[in-house]
Amino acid sequence: ISGLLWVDNVPYFLIGTAIACALLAFGPRLGVPAQVDALLSTVALACAGGYLLQTITTAVVGVPFLNQPFAHHLMLALALGGAGVRMRSRNSRLAPVFLSLTCAWLLLVSAREAIRLDLEYLSQVCYLVLLLAGAAYAASSRWRAPHVAVVAIFAVVLFAVGMISAPGFEPWAMLPLMLAAHLVFAVLAGLVDRHSNE
Repeated sequence: ISGLLWVDNVPYFLIGTAIACALLAFGPRLGVPAQVDALLSTVALACAGGYLLQTITTAVVGVPFLNQPFAHHLMLALALGGAGVRMRSRNSRLAPVFLSLTCAWLLLVSAREAIRLDLEYLSQVCYLVLLLAGAAYAASSRWRAPHVAVVAIFAVVLFAVGMISAPGFEPWAMLPLMLAAHLVFAVLAGLVDRHSNE
């Protein structure tokens, strides 16, 4: 086990955690007996602990909040959090452990990425914040009509910031970010059209 902690490029522990958490979350639907929940929980927490030991001291390079290690960290949080939510719905005693570990891990890795922020990446951070704000505005507009002027101004600002920040993003991130921006504005345009016809 100690040897696996230092194997690069293959996130064995992350894969193990994801599989165990998926079985915990969807086990009842897949016919997994409830008696093995304790074993799966132990495997998930053990693999998560191994992943933490493997990565917590590893140097991170690349754009803050937009690099492969951080994506792996988010996958771990998603796996643990998803399992914790499903376990809480089944009144599992270990659900608070999974949810607490998820919150602590997200705070830790987010703080480590935030420390790495500097003015060099300011435009990239602004673009990501604007994109998230657009997604939040689209989500809130499901129950009330979005303002056309706000959507138009937001589109212009996001486009301008995107043009400025594009050279700083890594090539593999460009397509997902472009698709995300198109998705946000497609949803906003659809909501504007739906509310205007009501």
